[in-house]
Amino acid sequence: MNSKFWHANVGLFPAIMVFLVSMGVTLFSWQQVKKREILYQEARFQLTAKDIVDNIEKRLTQHEQILLGSAGLFDASPTVDRNAWKAYVDRLQLAKNYPGILGVGFSLLLKPDELARHEQAIRAEGFPQYHVKPVGKRDLYTSIIFLEPFEGRNLAAFGFDMASERTRALAMWQAAENGITTISGKVTLVQENKGKVQAGFLMYVPVYRKQSKPQNVAERRAALYGFAYSPYRVDDLMEGILGRGATGVEFQIFDGTELSPENRLYDTTIAAGTTVGQQHLRFRTVRQLHVFGRQWTVVLSERYGAPQDADIEAVNNLLLTEKQLPQVVLALGTSISFLILFLMYFISRQRDAAVRLAEEMTSEIRESHETLRRSEERFDFAVRGTNDGIWDWNIVENSFYYSPRVFELLGLSENDLPQGLDSLQALAHPDDKAILQQQLSNHLQNHATFDARFRLQVQGKDGTEWRWFNARGMAIRSEQGVAVRMAGALTDITERYKAEQMKSEFVSIVSHELRTPLTSISGSLRLACGGVLGDLPPKAKNLLETAYKNSLRLGALIDDLLDMEKLSAGKMQMHFEVTEVLSAVELAVETNRSYAEQWGVGFDIQAQLEHAFVRTDPARFQQILANFLSNAAKYSPKSCNVDVTVARIGSMIRISVRDYGPGIPMEFRERLFQKFSQADSSDTREKGGTGLGLAITKDLVEGMGGKLGFESEVGKGSCFYVELPEITVTAQNQPTLTEQS
Repeated sequence: MNSKFWHANVGLFPAIMVFLVSMGVTLFSWQQVKKREILYQEARFQLTAKDIVDNIEKRLTQHEQILLGSAGLFDASPTVDRNAWKAYVDRLQLAKNYPGILGVGFSLLLKPDELARHEQAIRAEGFPQYHVKPVGKRDLYTSIIFLEPFEGRNLAAFGFDMASERTRALAMWQAAENGITTISGKVTLVQENKGKVQAGFLMYVPVYRKQSKPQNVAERRAALYGFAYSPYRVDDLMEGILGRGATGVEFQIFDGTELSPENRLYDTTIAAGTTVGQQHLRFRTVRQLHVFGRQWTVVLSERYGAPQDADIEAVNNLLLTEKQLPQVVLALGTSISFLILFLMYFISRQRDAAVRLAEEMTSEIRESHETLRRSEERFDFAVRGTNDGIWDWNIVENSFYYSPRVFELLGLSENDLPQGLDSLQALAHPDDKAILQQQLSNHLQNHATFDARFRLQVQGKDGTEWRWFNARGMAIRSEQGVAVRMAGALTDITERYKAEQMKSEFVSIVSHELRTPLTSISGSLRLACGGVLGDLPPKAKNLLETAYKNSLRLGALIDDLLDMEKLSAGKMQMHFEVTEVLSAVELAVETNRSYAEQWGVGFDIQAQLEHAFVRTDPARFQQILANFLSNAAKYSPKSCNVDVTVARIGSMIRISVRDYGPGIPMEFRERLFQKFSQADSSDTREKGGTGLGLAITKDLVEGMGGKLGFESEVGKGSCFYVELPEITVTAQNQPTLTEQS
């Protein structure tokens, strides 16, 4: 029975072995976590202790800079009076920037024969009760004459001779004789006249008379003028440095190296008014702090269960406490061990099922690969059927992929066709390179359609020849709108181009042959309508006027045909200038206003964008705007306005012309920009036109690097707009003619 059990559960034995190993690792980890937790807490304590000592030293250094600045006030000013001292201290904003400092003052050095005159001068300033205290005869006197803020506790220090007290005098003369900043030993400040008495000390910076540069003790004593100083109540100072929040670390500061109550400057438990209790110390460290001639001993400790800083407590709450974490590791490790046991047994039972599933997935992948191969094969057949070559340009790497048909079209081998855009453009005809580069730039930078015609040098059976090609493509852009890749097709259109040339030449010849007699006919009809032949019967006059209008329409048609022929043949010359958009729009509106009035329509420039500049051929730009305005006038209801707006859309300037006419039928919109396209193409249509205006306008706009668009709603009207790249023009670089192409 046992042999049958193990045979049926052959995967159970390895699972049990892994379970035992996992439990061993769990027990080992449990012990290590307990040790690491203690090391972590001790490192945190040492870091906090260092921060406390560093913050105290840093704040005292900042206070020294305040006193050095006040001493410099005497060097920089002819005289320093009470108002100047107050203004200097007020600018420091002690309460906001240096909490814990009691004030900033100046103590004047006096000889016995100067005492009476000095007291008289201070009383004359408005302090009739002033005198140097304590009263008595001394070899030298010092008197606190400036102390800001001059209020509250600080009033008690006014006139006090600090040199009369031994501890203060030692620090003062040490500073004066050595030209250094010093702090005194532990004292009780004269400001301790109310409330809880705190331990105190004072910081001194010597002030020497102007123009004196004493080099030794005797010279420094002779040049001494007084002392810039600050008094400190230590409890208030520590609160200003460290704040009221608990750090979890208790510390005491002693003046000197002897840890006695007499030398104790500060104790966190006494300052907070709390009881230490009998908890055992967890960590303890002693650090020495050398500050301006004094040595302070800082004793820092942490007890079990001590309150923690809010940030540290938050971290501990996330990491659990040191008592909980080992138990959690043990419980979690045991759970994981049992989970591994179950999973390995389950996996062993599911192994056969997984193998079967893998075989099924492999079969599906093979079928997918076969489907993909057939799809690629169909695509290749489709491309070959169109007789087009496919190209793919990696713009970032400037590398190309060409389908085999491209090599056939160019008569080159794969090794003969160069990589890189510059090398490929070298195959183009010299007269076509600029046009090709311009259309490519317009597509990449301005999102214009890329549909270029150009000549490439092809290797034929009888040598090289120039053949016409049509390249169409579209860029793939990054999230920022930058083109990173471009793909498209290349078609040999040499025969089609020759046929189009023949057609264009025919149109040009016919148009020119018609223009001369038509001009003569239109002139004669205009004179006849003007009354040169005398009074005519009404019926005859109507016939002449109809003939004259039709001659004008035929002339417009011939002009449009010539423009289309030039655009199709690439012979349309554009003279580019920097154009101020609003001025050009206002000119077009005024030029076409009389035409609009014939239809009972007005023009209204609504949104006016001043100082916006674009690069256009001004004459052709006026032709574009005239087409928009005339179409809008023709299709607007009588007594209605056509709205014209100029707006900035990103880096483009948009000029919009909106009418409130019948709108454009849905079935006509796809043919809107085709040649000879009209929504009403019947012989009885009410509106005139050749059907070429929008086709010409589209080619002109694209030739200027812009794009054309429209919005329309049947029964509510249409809005045609052109967008051109905005350019920045300054007084120094504004040209009148920038380019001709």
